[in-house]
Parts: sequence; structure tokens; C-alpha cells
Amino acid sequence: MRTQSDASRRSWRFAALTIGALIAALLLAVALIFSSAAGAERIARASRDLQWANSTATAVTVTRAAAAQAVVFGIDEELGVADQVAVDAATAELVENVDVLEAWLASIPTGVDADLQMTLAEFADHASIVVGLLRDDRPVAADAARTGEFDASYATAMAGLGTIQTDLAAEITASETTAGRVALTTRTIVLLLIPISAILIYRFLARSELRRRRVTMEARVDAAEELSKSKDEFIAGISHELRTPLT
Repeated sequence: MRTQSDASRRSWRFAALTIGALIAALLLAVALIFSSAAGAERIARASRDLQWANSTATAVTVTRAAAAQAVVFGIDEELGVADQVAVDAATAELVENVDVLEAWLASIPTGVDADLQMTLAEFADHASIVVGLLRDDRPVAADAARTGEFDASYATAMAGLGTIQTDLAAEITASETTAGRVALTTRTIVLLLIPISAILIYRFLARSELRRRRVTMEARVDAAEELSKSKDEFIAGISHELRTPLT
């Protein structure tokens, strides 16, 4: 009985360790899945910020080009080379680009440097000043405004946006690499967990069945021994009873 008790304890200890290992593996897989989801969220956020930086840089560049074009048409109109219709069309195009730029500036992501935000706002203000001077038929003054603080703010803004683009691209690449490793690790754990779990469960069930059959067999042997012992005692008693009268 002591041997059976020890075997039972060992079996339950093995089962507890197996269940604990499976739970630990499952928890690790869940943690990796959550980590992968967090990585995907970081990639999505960085991608949105990168889209903003790219679009804003495009809007800044196009606005600067539109301002230069409008100023050239304004000066040409004064010189009699261009007509007012061309000047108005170029000025309207500049206004449209300024509106697009201001729309992007209204959706600046969190974390963008305050100095860069101020530079972008100054660039948009200088572009609006150029528009106002062109509408007042002052193309020379508009040209002076365009080549002064307007171009200076453009250079500063593009440098800041370029830094953001580089940093975000590097962050996306690093996050994608990490997410790929996490996904591979998760798949590996899950693929290994399924057959290992099946093997451990089968082993536990097999050991339980073997222990049950051993107990049953030992019970049968004990019963057979008891029966044999009872039979021997019965025969011995009958023999004694038979011998006594004869004696």
C-alpha cells in the first residue's frame, strides 16, 4: 500500500508540474501576443506620423514653389510680359496651397517639437503675407518677403521635417523587426506547445491507466490469495474433523 501511495503522489506531482508548465507556456504565448499587438500599434502610430511629416513637407515645398511662381507672374505683369489673368491664377493656386498647408498644420501629431511647430506656423504666415502683397499689386514687395524670412523659415522647417522623417522611418523598421521576431517566437511556442501538450497528457493518462490496472491486478491477486488461504483453512478444518472420529 505504501508503494501505491508513493506512486500516486509521484503521479500527481508529475501532473501538477505538467499543468504548471503548460499554463506558463500559455501565459508566455499570451504575453507575446499582447507584445505583438503593442508593436503593431506603435508601427501604426509611427506610420501616421510619418504620413503627416511627408505630406507637410510636400505642402511646404509646393507652397514655396507656388509663391515663387506667383511673384514671377506679378513682376512680369508690371513689366507687361504677363496679364492680370495669369497673375490671378498663380495667386489663387498659392492660396490653395496655403490652405492645404494650414490643414496639415491643424493636425500636428503629439510629440512634434514646439520650435518646429512655430517655424511651420511662421512659414504659413509668411506665405499669407506674400498673397496679400500680390493682391495689393505689390509684386516687388512680395518678392522681397519671399526671399527674406519666408525662405529662412522654409529651410528650417524642411530640416526639422527631415529629422522627423528619418527618426520615424528608423522606428518603423525597428518595430517591424521586433514584431517579426515576436510573431515567430509566438508561432514556435504554439506549434511546440500543441504536440508537447498532447504527449504529456497522453503520458499522464497512460500512467493513470497503468496504475489503475496494477491496483486492479494486485486486488485480484490479494483476493486469490485470500481465497486460497480460506480454502486451505477449510480443508485443514475438514481433515481435522474427519481424523478426530476416526481416532
